[in-house]
Amino acid sequence: GAEVAALERWVRAGGGLMTLIGYADPGERTNVNSLLWPFGIQYGTTPVLQRFRVTIPVTMWMPHPVTETISRVGVDNGYEVQGEG
Repeated sequence: GAEVAALERWVRAGGGLMTLIGYADPGERTNVNSLLWPFGIQYGTTPVLQRFRVTIPVTMWMPHPVTETISRVGVDNGYEVQGEG
């Protein structure tokens, strides 16, 4: 729909996109996947880290004004990513 088209235009014009997912509700994965479809990536159905609740901090990324005061980002569950977007 309109949201998918707007997001695709934004990214293809040079805008950035980062997604995280960890909800157990399959409907949430379906909604995010509809937004990611134009980029060739999807969240699969295999849970990642949900059983162990391990926090793995992400500490390395490209410098950007949005991340100037952030030192790490943690995740503790989610779903496998499929595709090469």
